[in-house]
Amino acid sequence: MCCSATPAPGTLRIVASVDVDTSTNGIDLVRIDLEQKLWLTEISVAGFPIPGLDGLFAAFLRNNVKLIPLVPFPVDHATSTTTAMKNADVLIVDDTSPADKDASAFLVTFGGGSPGDKSAFTQSFITGGGNGGSSRRWVGSAGSSAR
Repeated sequence: MCCSATPAPGTLRIVASVDVDTSTNGIDLVRIDLEQKLWLTEISVAGFPIPGLDGLFAAFLRNNVKLIPLVPFPVDHATSTTTAMKNADVLIVDDTSPADKDASAFLVTFGGGSPGDKSAFTQSFITGGGNGGSSRRWVGSAGSSAR
């Protein structure tokens, strides 16, 4: 009987940096940089690592895949118009508190303002069961509005 066996379980773990490429005029591109910022690859089959495979897979990702584009933001870095996007940024939050509210955020600055302090985001502000949210701070405002 062909192909009736249950496939062997395996794992694949990749750790790489997410950054913003601003080199294209008019676009800030959030991307996963596998070419320059791939920190770890781990592969196992049936719970066992295969010697040498991690390095081969890392080389393949660095040399062939290189970048994974995530979100392009149309921007005008010179704008002062408050309704136009001036620049984009990305933040990955590793919350080490007992709440473990890890998060990822796409941050956008509009013209007429200056970028905020992205290190102020220390954990997800999305309530349990939620899968998205919005937070903004208005120019001249003392606080933020969330969700």
